[in-house]
Amino acid sequence: MKGEVIYIANDEDSRNYRYEKESKSLDPSVQILSIDDLPAIRDTYSDNIYLPSHIRVGDVLIRHPFDKGTYIKAEGSAQEIMISKFGLIREIAQKLGAQGCVITVARKESQERKWTAGGEVEYKVVNAETEITSDKELQKELCVKIENRWKGSPITEKSYQRAIEIAQENDLWGDNAVRSLIRMRDPNEENPLLEDSYHFDMSQEANDILDAAFSLSAMAGVFNLKASYKKELQTREVLTIDVNFIFPDNDSIIDV
Repeated sequence: MKGEVIYIANDEDSRNYRYEKESKSLDPSVQILSIDDLPAIRDTYSDNIYLPSHIRVGDVLIRHPFDKGTYIKAEGSAQEIMISKFGLIREIAQKLGAQGCVITVARKESQERKWTAGGEVEYKVVNAETEITSDKELQKELCVKIENRWKGSPITEKSYQRAIEIAQENDLWGDNAVRSLIRMRDPNEENPLLEDSYHFDMSQEANDILDAAFSLSAMAGVFNLKASYKKELQTREVLTIDVNFIFPDNDSIIDV
């Protein structure tokens, strides 16, 4: 199992697709897998790879960017990945001793992935960027409330290192906002951060992998992509949020 994106094909198509000229448009991270090979793959990789229970010809699977051993179906994957990312951000903040976080601004833009005449992928704006202003709407997007509270606690060297580990294990250390948040709470530095706002692109990881998966649409004449997958792969949502984090002052607890 080497693909970040896997298309489940019948055995004949899995062997012959590469002879089609359209196969040159497939992203290198896409793997075509025969449905007949799944039982052996489940047995071989059962200890370190999780696959959905019910897989059929035509399914598109993607490797979860925050759980490298897990593949999920492309349908509904963008929201699932964003929910996972915000959960990790909150977990990092918790390890840094946060008392609360408030999403102050959320913005969403809808785009459509399209092929150009030259065989390149472009993004066409369908709905321009708008602000999400209600808690109910944000819960629909991320399954979280605008405001979150914790008891708040003094940061320790152990909890600080764990925050770094969570970021690195989940490829979030490269996110400038995550890295800055962690560094500003270094317990070995004077004058640690008590309150600040950070900007996060919640959809980057989901879009990166779905951009690759979209290349499967170039093989529409060879593979029978289900309508639900076609819609999922064509739709590109960009969701960004500004989050205000609040930390206790030493051992004291402050109001959010």
